[in-house]
Amino acid sequence: MWDKVSFVRRGRLRTQILENLIRPNNPTDLAKRLNSHRPTVSQAIAVLMAHNLVKRLNPHEKNISLYEITADGLKVLKQVKGMKERFAADSD
Repeated sequence: MWDKVSFVRRGRLRTQILENLIRPNNPTDLAKRLNSHRPTVSQAIAVLMAHNLVKRLNPHEKNISLYEITADGLKVLKQVKGMKERFAADSD
């Protein structure tokens, strides 16, 4: 699991995507919310899917893809957030 935590921590956008996929969402809306480009968000989602951190909810739909964080993704996100909080407390 720690390799996945490290992987997510190395990319700020990956962390933001996981945080925003607590509820189902699509790449276009995520890109707007994260002030990023849709292809960049789509590529990051594909990599997160390859690590089993995100899943596509409607694989047969052609027009709008909906994604959500997986159980593994939630565990990783919890660790990432905990590390951020510890580092912030240590720097005070």
